[in-house]
Amino acid sequence: MDFGLPPSVYCAKQKVLKDAQTTLQRIVGEKPRIILITQSLDDHTHPPTLSALRRMLPMDSYTIIAPPSAKNKLAQIFPERILKILKPGETSCVGGVEFTATSGSLV
Repeated sequence: MDFGLPPSVYCAKQKVLKDAQTTLQRIVGEKPRIILITQSLDDHTHPPTLSALRRMLPMDSYTIIAPPSAKNKLAQIFPERILKILKPGETSCVGGVEFTATSGSLV
Protein backbone atom coordinates (compact mmCIF):
# COMPACT_ATOMS: atom_id res chain seq x y z
CA MET A 1 0.00 0.00 0.00
CA ASP A 2 1.28 3.42 -0.83
CA PHE A 3 -0.39 6.56 0.43
CA GLY A 4 2.40 8.84 -0.74
CA LEU A 5 3.72 9.28 2.79
CA PRO A 6 7.37 8.95 3.79
CA PRO A 7 8.28 5.45 5.02
CA SER A 8 9.03 6.92 8.44
CA VAL A 9 5.34 7.86 8.72
CA TYR A 10 3.62 4.89 7.08
CA CYS A 11 4.81 1.62 5.59
CA ALA A 12 2.67 -1.44 4.88
CA LYS A 13 3.21 -4.73 3.18
CA GLN A 14 0.54 -7.12 2.05
CA LYS A 15 0.22 -10.04 4.43
CA VAL A 16 -1.10 -13.43 3.45
CA LEU A 17 -2.04 -16.12 5.92
CA LYS A 18 0.23 -19.10 5.50
CA ASP A 19 -2.42 -21.52 6.75
CA ALA A 20 -5.83 -19.94 6.24
CA GLN A 21 -7.71 -23.17 7.03
CA THR A 22 -6.18 -23.37 10.51
CA THR A 23 -7.03 -19.73 11.12
CA LEU A 24 -10.65 -20.28 10.01
CA GLN A 25 -10.93 -23.35 12.24
CA ARG A 26 -9.63 -21.31 15.16
CA ILE A 27 -12.24 -18.60 14.52
CA VAL A 28 -15.02 -21.19 14.26
CA GLY A 29 -13.78 -22.87 17.44
CA GLU A 30 -14.37 -19.62 19.32
CA LYS A 31 -18.07 -19.76 18.30
CA PRO A 32 -18.44 -16.07 17.43
CA ARG A 33 -21.85 -14.55 18.02
CA ILE A 34 -20.98 -11.31 16.21
CA ILE A 35 -18.96 -10.70 13.07
CA LEU A 36 -18.13 -7.03 12.56
CA ILE A 37 -17.41 -5.85 9.02
CA THR A 38 -16.14 -2.27 9.05
CA GLN A 39 -15.80 -1.56 5.32
CA SER A 40 -16.87 -2.98 1.98
CA LEU A 41 -13.34 -3.10 0.60
CA ASP A 42 -12.23 -6.50 -0.68
CA ASP A 43 -9.86 -7.15 2.19
CA HIS A 44 -12.79 -6.73 4.60
CA THR A 45 -15.36 -8.65 2.53
CA HIS A 46 -13.22 -11.34 0.91
CA PRO A 47 -15.81 -13.70 -0.65
CA PRO A 48 -13.80 -16.96 -0.33
CA THR A 49 -13.15 -16.29 3.36
CA LEU A 50 -16.73 -15.26 4.11
CA SER A 51 -18.09 -18.25 2.16
CA ALA A 52 -15.87 -20.59 4.17
CA LEU A 53 -17.12 -19.06 7.41
CA ARG A 54 -20.71 -19.51 6.27
CA ARG A 55 -20.09 -23.20 5.57
CA MET A 56 -18.25 -23.74 8.87
CA LEU A 57 -20.43 -21.78 11.32
CA PRO A 58 -23.90 -22.99 12.36
CA MET A 59 -26.47 -20.79 10.62
CA ASP A 60 -28.32 -18.33 12.85
CA SER A 61 -25.67 -18.67 15.59
CA TYR A 62 -24.20 -15.26 14.74
CA THR A 63 -25.08 -11.78 13.52
CA ILE A 64 -23.05 -9.82 11.00
CA ILE A 65 -22.89 -6.08 11.60
CA ALA A 66 -21.82 -4.07 8.58
CA PRO A 67 -22.14 -0.72 6.80
CA PRO A 68 -24.63 -0.22 3.93
CA SER A 69 -21.76 -0.31 1.43
CA ALA A 70 -21.13 -4.00 2.29
CA LYS A 71 -24.75 -5.15 2.18
CA ASN A 72 -24.84 -6.34 -1.44
CA LYS A 73 -21.61 -8.31 -1.14
CA LEU A 74 -22.69 -9.92 2.11
CA ALA A 75 -26.21 -10.70 0.87
CA GLN A 76 -24.67 -12.82 -1.90
CA ILE A 77 -23.19 -15.10 0.77
CA PHE A 78 -25.37 -14.82 3.88
CA PRO A 79 -29.14 -14.72 4.38
CA GLU A 80 -30.35 -11.20 5.08
CA ARG A 81 -31.92 -12.29 8.39
CA ILE A 82 -28.46 -12.47 9.99
CA LEU A 83 -27.27 -9.12 8.59
CA LYS A 84 -27.56 -6.00 10.72
CA ILE A 85 -26.78 -3.02 8.49
CA LEU A 86 -25.96 0.18 10.38
CA LYS A 87 -25.81 3.58 8.72
CA PRO A 88 -23.52 6.25 10.22
CA GLY A 89 -25.08 7.52 13.43
CA GLU A 90 -27.24 4.41 13.98
CA THR A 91 -26.85 2.35 17.13
CA SER A 92 -27.82 -1.25 17.76
CA CYS A 93 -27.40 -3.68 20.63
CA VAL A 94 -26.46 -7.21 19.58
CA GLY A 95 -25.68 -9.92 22.11
CA GLY A 96 -25.46 -7.38 24.91
CA VAL A 97 -22.90 -5.26 23.04
CA GLU A 98 -23.84 -1.81 21.78
CA PHE A 99 -22.56 -0.75 18.37
CA THR A 100 -22.65 2.76 16.93
CA ALA A 101 -21.78 3.24 13.28
CA THR A 102 -19.61 6.18 12.27
CA SER A 103 -18.83 7.58 8.85
CA GLY A 104 -15.26 6.32 9.15
CA SER A 105 -12.40 7.52 7.01
CA LEU A 106 -12.79 8.45 3.38
CA VAL A 107 -11.11 5.74 1.35
